Amino acid sequence: MRRVHLSDLNLAARVLMPVPVHQRSDAIKRLITYAHAADKFRKRMGRVHPKWGAGRLSDVCLPTPMAKGSEGCDVQYLLCLAQVSYALAMKNSDM
Repeated sequence: MRRVHLSDLNLAARVLMPVPVHQRSDAIKRLITYAHAADKFRKRMGRVHPKWGAGRLSDVCLPTPMAKGSEGCDVQYLLCLAQVSYALAMKNSDM
């Protein structure tokens, strides 16, 4: 997966928000897995993955239903943002 930026975190958190709480862990793992697979595809094939993009987390998130952005950070958004950050930190600690 390519380097993660703040926009990736924002989109991933917004994707998680409409997901039931007990399914969010699996949902973020799936997004990360797809972004990683797309990055490998891009490197090997020399083109972006037709469904998952160029290996950025945002590429996987954009076509996925998500909560609308708000002007502030409510509790649910912050919880989802924390869950995304934690999943990425755990993925990077495995490397």
